[in-house]
Amino acid sequence: MEFSWAAWAVSVLAVLASALLAWRQRNFAKRPGLDMGFVNHGGMWGDLVLLPIANAMIVPHLQPGAWLIGALALGSALSAWVHVHWYRGERVRGSRFEVRSTASEHVNRNIEPGTVERRSIEHRTGSSQAKPHSSEHMWPSRPHGVWWRDLSWAGRAHVVYVACELSVLIGFLLFPMPGEVVAIVWAIFTLHLPLGLLQPRWFLTGEIVGPRKQPLLLPCLAAVWLMSWVKL
Repeated sequence: MEFSWAAWAVSVLAVLASALLAWRQRNFAKRPGLDMGFVNHGGMWGDLVLLPIANAMIVPHLQPGAWLIGALALGSALSAWVHVHWYRGERVRGSRFEVRSTASEHVNRNIEPGTVERRSIEHRTGSSQAKPHSSEHMWPSRPHGVWWRDLSWAGRAHVVYVACELSVLIGFLLFPMPGEVVAIVWAIFTLHLPLGLLQPRWFLTGEIVGPRKQPLLLPCLAAVWLMSWVKL
């Protein structure tokens, strides 16, 4: 069974680079003003530990060609789509998270950057009932209200990482793979998806959510299982 150490190393280094960017922007770990840091997010650990193994087992069976252009284009579009979904998310409920000031008032009021102020939310939504999202390493604050403008540098790196990972998965679907590779890739993504989609909400709220609150989980698992069944 072939294993590409180069693909493994590139995958690991990409995640470590994202971690370094998070550390440089003080978004590496939970702190006052940041509800969940890079190191607190289960998906980042899956990116570091699990996905490099899958990539290293898939890459030796891929072939260079024009398919890469289409795969990168589709992977980039899907990566943007899922990050939009994560950005919108579900608003924080309860009083566990404080409502802090807008970025424009940090200097004047000497308040730690974090979530947006309630009145700025009311201004954009017209509702005094709106509650802020939690702050995390990809979106430590939301001063612009636009997912790509509010991304931290680690968040931008994650958009690229997901686009490349989805491109590898498209290659996994297109090219013949040994049965043991298919089985290992299936097992890795069956572990990674719940880790990346369910653990963050549990960390923030203590709640293990179902399909209604995490609508990506079952479709993503079904896609992985169907793809693996087709490959076998």
